[in-house]
Amino acid sequence: MTTHYQHLLSNTKLFPWPSTKNGQGFFIPCLNTIEMTKIGMSAALRCHKHRAKARVAVRDGLMGVWFYLPPL
Repeated sequence: MTTHYQHLLSNTKLFPWPSTKNGQGFFIPCLNTIEMTKIGMSAALRCHKHRAKARVAVRDGLMGVWFYLPPL
């Protein structure tokens, strides 16, 4: 993980994993989708969200990563 993105791991507002329930998700717009996927999935593990998934997506014309918990 690059040092430029390490501060993102402590930002709970950027990654709302604690409040994400099964079947829900959130979108993080970014240009470096590979790095954001690594950081977001690491944040998910810190919140004990072991079933978390990530997909590169375009939403409202913005490229980014869709993080979600699949339904049970």
